[in-house]
Parts: sequence; structure tokens; C-alpha cells
Amino acid sequence: MHIEQRVAFFHGDSDEVYGAPRILADLRADGEVIFRKTVAATMKHLGLAVIRPKKWKTTTIID
Repeated sequence: MHIEQRVAFFHGDSDEVYGAPRILADLRADGEVIFRKTVAATMKHLGLAVIRPKKWKTTTIID
């Protein structure tokens, strides 16, 4: 499989939550020899971005 396809697969498989470091770990677990900057550049080239959940914020004031 081509590296762009593998990066897109792992990104989609994580529900678009994983960024370059976690995708790098998945690729290396599959035996791929690759650098984090290569994964990050591939993600940028493909237009893949991380979905960052908003931090939980208390909106109720208790007196």
C-alpha cells in the first residue's frame, strides 16, 4: 500500500482523532520505517486534520 493511503486509513480508522505521532506509532507497529515529519507532511498534503474535542466547562453556578 502507498504511504498516503496508509496514513489516510489510520486517520480515518481513528475517527479523525489521531495526529502524526499516533499515526506514526500505528505505522511503525505495522513494520513501516518512517519519520514523524514525513507523516505530518503527508497529512498536510492530503488535507487531513485532527479533530480536537472542546474541553469540558462547567456552566452551572451552585450557590
